Amino acid sequence: MSPQVAGLSQGVKWQLADPTDEVLVGRVQPARQFRVRAALAEGPKRAVDLFGALFTREIGSDLLSFATREALATLNHLQLRGQVVADQDVSGVNWYRLDVRQLLAG
Repeated sequence: MSPQVAGLSQGVKWQLADPTDEVLVGRVQPARQFRVRAALAEGPKRAVDLFGALFTREIGSDLLSFATREALATLNHLQLRGQVVADQDVSGVNWYRLDVRQLLAG
């Protein structure tokens, strides 16, 4: 596959891959993981609620899709590590929270 997919750079392409792919998931930055966990320590949040923890600039409609994929990639990584749990509400929205079992064990 070419390094460009629908005009997206290689850096974005990995986030669209299967989150169980260890090589790709390994690219999630530890600093981002820390900031997301710190935000989730305040209480459950949706992926879009974590933009402030992940990005230094305001996310407008032009970057909403990219930013959401970025947040979901980080959350998926943390879920695979057993640090985050997703609970779906009656509207089908996932609310992410720290896994209490992980906190008690650590």
